[in-house]
Amino acid sequence: MCGITGFIETKPNGGKEAKLSMPGLLVASEKRGTDATGIAFINKGKIIHYKDHVPAHEFIKHAKFKLLLGAFNPNIMIGHTRTKTQGDPKNNDNNHPIIADNIALVHNGMIMNEIDVFKEFKLKRKAEVDSEVIARLISYFKKQKSVPATRVAIQCACKELRGGLAIAVINALNPRELHLVSSDNPIVTAYQKSTGTIFFGSEIGILQQALYRGNIVHNYFYNTINHDDFIFRVLEENEGIRITADKISGYKVERAPYTYQSNYQEYEGRVWDNEKNDWKWKDRKTEQQSLLPAGKKTKKESFVKGYNPLEIITKPSKYKTLDLQARYVILAKINKKEKLTGKEQTEFTR
Repeated sequence: MCGITGFIETKPNGGKEAKLSMPGLLVASEKRGTDATGIAFINKGKIIHYKDHVPAHEFIKHAKFKLLLGAFNPNIMIGHTRTKTQGDPKNNDNNHPIIADNIALVHNGMIMNEIDVFKEFKLKRKAEVDSEVIARLISYFKKQKSVPATRVAIQCACKELRGGLAIAVINALNPRELHLVSSDNPIVTAYQKSTGTIFFGSEIGILQQALYRGNIVHNYFYNTINHDDFIFRVLEENEGIRITADKISGYKVERAPYTYQSNYQEYEGRVWDNEKNDWKWKDRKTEQQSLLPAGKKTKKESFVKGYNPLEIITKPSKYKTLDLQARYVILAKINKKEKLTGKEQTEFTR
């Protein structure tokens, strides 16, 4: 779980005021990640970025961060607070924003097939973090003659990637546009009416904490004085938006399903190693066998009538849930003529 945040101004000189909110946005996003913090923006056709393996409350005190905020008035800025999943934060290439040619992005989520994608498209790899493949793939498609727009390059990349993602993307060749995409991970936008600035973050509470202003009443009550200055909107599932100073245009991204299980965020092909505090590969066949009832060996026949737990159902017609374990439990109860809970009834349909 990481935090992504930033802004784009839609009125002249809005960046002068919007950038003052960036320290607050980063600190408010710190609850989603403390392993590293970073920002990026575009100036004269070049990506300017700064990142370090420190939490946001320390990052905003750095002299370079203060210098960048003082010296530039960017119309767009993206930021990130990282929770380490793959790649040591001490290697700054693993931290966000991720830079690939003219593309810079921040990412919340976990990409599960980055090794295959790097090999298939022969992409250059500089770091260990899985997020790098998103930027590299967008840059790859952006260079193709058949992909004229950043939006199309993002759509092409998302179609190839497996796993959860919420991304903010800027392109040095198109310095007036910001792309946001939400797929299995949230993004919230906030329009400030008084300045015309559009902010974004991983949670509405993060935006409110950073942007709301107020007074303490009777040394106890907090009175929000600019509550009505903001309009919030949550991006829909698999929705992308392209934001410029003139308008916002929406588009859909096509994604393939993947497995997202357990409190440890167990993904298809990987599980969390508590001892090493990192992800490790897990044999697919072993993972499927673990769904079999205790004492049973691997067999092709179904242990529940009409259901084989080893079968991968990519487009289930009877189920709303994509979780194999949940399907097995539900069908086992049906086979025993046990009553389903309300949630189970919702997840299973004839």
